[in-house]
Amino acid sequence: MLKILVSLLQIFSVYSQYTGNVIVGNMMPGGNIDNHDCITSAGYTWCESSNDCIRQWETPCEDNFIDCNDCLTKQKNGYNIACPTNCDLVEIEPPIVACPEVMCMMYCEFGNMIDSNGCQICQCNEAPPTPELLTIPNNCILWYDGCNTCMVQNKLLSGCTRLMCFTSENSRCMRYSGH
Repeated sequence: MLKILVSLLQIFSVYSQYTGNVIVGNMMPGGNIDNHDCITSAGYTWCESSNDCIRQWETPCEDNFIDCNDCLTKQKNGYNIACPTNCDLVEIEPPIVACPEVMCMMYCEFGNMIDSNGCQICQCNEAPPTPELLTIPNNCILWYDGCNTCMVQNKLLSGCTRLMCFTSENSRCMRYSGH
């Protein structure tokens, strides 16, 4: 009989404490609500563009990004936002590669070669083709070979600048005698 009485008291004690909502301190869990009635403790924030409470990592909100490239870049940099599904097929710009300082122990008369990232490597460029005698006009006194400028005497190059050129333009006479 004593066991029955103790059991009834325990059941009554537990039942009397149950009110349907568990309250911790003065607040129910999930009870933090902002000005827009978004439950902030559950991760919801206000999205002005959709006029709704969202979890920004689940639902895209146009307030958080300008376009797909901006959204994907923000994600890549650790900003926890959802991007629209049409951004799934957008390729973002690759990061700019900083070229390492090249310390080659050789002199390259025509400059160093450039790799696919636009960085110098320790290989020399080939000598640019020298203009043929027939391509220099008779009265030309200053010739541009596509990279360097050369003085001309009797249709022969007599002295040229030594620029390190990565591209070559069309060769041409820059100054004629008597002009």
